Amino acid sequence: MKCVFTAQYDTLNTALNDTLHTALNDTLNTALNDTLHTALNGTLHTALNDTLHTALNDTLHTALNDTLHTALNDTLHTAPCHAGDETIKADINK
Repeated sequence: MKCVFTAQYDTLNTALNDTLHTALNDTLNTALNDTLHTALNGTLHTALNDTLHTALNDTLHTALNDTLHTALNDTLHTAPCHAGDETIKADINK
């Protein structure tokens, strides 16, 4: 009787252990996956957004600054101090 009981105990123990192990593994795996996915997604989204925003802001700021600076410089550099005064205009262009 002891052998039968031991065999039944081993069978139930193995079955229960496998079932609980699988269930726990699946639960923890899903929970961990969801947690890490959410955290990583948030972190990467923020980092990428900040990086792209900074890069785009810098690029546009530089381009706009250069364009306006060039246009203003050209306008002021070539404009005569008095309308029709070519002598002053020529002096400014030197």
